[in-house]
Amino acid sequence: MVKDLLASLRAGKVPRGAEILGLAEPDLVRRVDEATRLEWLPSPPIARLADKARALLGGPRWRAVHREAADELAERALFRAVTRGMRVVFGATLATQCRIIPLVLNQAHRNYGTIDLTTSGPRAATVRIRGCPPEGLSQGLLDVFAGTVEGLLAAASIRSVVDVDYVVGSSEAALAVREEA
Repeated sequence: MVKDLLASLRAGKVPRGAEILGLAEPDLVRRVDEATRLEWLPSPPIARLADKARALLGGPRWRAVHREAADELAERALFRAVTRGMRVVFGATLATQCRIIPLVLNQAHRNYGTIDLTTSGPRAATVRIRGCPPEGLSQGLLDVFAGTVEGLLAAASIRSVVDVDYVVGSSEAALAVREEA
């Protein structure tokens, strides 16, 4: 996902992409460029870059960048098959579609502690992150997660809003996902 973000920044697909790229720690850019698609990258410099990008673009636009990226991701054959399969197997409610979120986050991010999901009816769910090293969490990174969730749900024809509950420096966060009326 970080490789895709750098490619989007370089290709001018993200507003002020060159400026955001210029804010990245040089070692991070080098490591991302040299990494294989399956290699784990350190989360603290990614979280710091996400915060810098959020500060530059503003929270709503930074989140929208990732909502749009998730829309593109959902069009890839593998994700399209997963989202369609989930609708058939689990149903088309927000709560059932959110079942995949902890799985995706656990696959994409290592050492983030416990990531779980609770639902409160068919139109609301909460993803909780607990026990994450504080340097790996940030508002900018949580906005990446929120935008991605909104985009993946949109691909399943569910309009949603994700509210982030996070205190800077904490090892916990919650993403409250609700269907938009």
